[in-house]
Amino acid sequence: LFTIPIIDVSLFMQQNNIDAFYQAIGIAITIAIHSDIPARIIAMGNKPVWIQFNKNDSIIDIIQHFFVSISPIQNYCGDYYNTINFIINGIHNSFSTSRFTDQLNIVFLSDFYTNIHDIDIQSLFIINQFFTSPYVFYWNFSTNNILYINTPVNNQKIRFSSGYSIHMLHDLNQIITLQQNSFFSTYQAASLALHKKYNSFDYYLSSISSS
Repeated sequence: LFTIPIIDVSLFMQQNNIDAFYQAIGIAITIAIHSDIPARIIAMGNKPVWIQFNKNDSIIDIIQHFFVSISPIQNYCGDYYNTINFIINGIHNSFSTSRFTDQLNIVFLSDFYTNIHDIDIQSLFIINQFFTSPYVFYWNFSTNNILYINTPVNNQKIRFSSGYSIHMLHDLNQIITLQQNSFFSTYQAASLALHKKYNSFDYYLSSISSS
């Protein structure tokens, strides 16, 4: 599955919660290893950069390479607008098909401190002469901020997630798999994760009421 993890490496992201930042790095690496766009992460600072590694490298080597790569681009805020244009230009330059764009998954791992709510990513793709747009996952790692997105509620290619548990990767993988095969709404994607989290509690309440 074609998935690009984009990790916010701004100082605000790190100051929000350093443990959440480290967790985001681990999740971005895990997504990249299992993507059909092999072993690549986009780091988003004052400008975006591709970080490519070898799947056979040790985790220590990958982390060291990551921090060396992000050192020149760290700033207080991540530049979402230039990052999306960076992806759009990359797709244009690679002469990718509309099918590729339609099945592409962009996963933002961020605290969304800055102006992502001013950017309609789907509209940017259409303006740049794409017939379709990718799926966009907004994974909020903030422990303080509420995430505002400038996107129509009925846009069915938008996904939302929050928290920094590694177990949420299972939900991400399941949603990506399901949406490739059939229509899968934003509501269904949210429900899938929420229902599973509360199933154990529901079973427990059911067992009490039946006893």
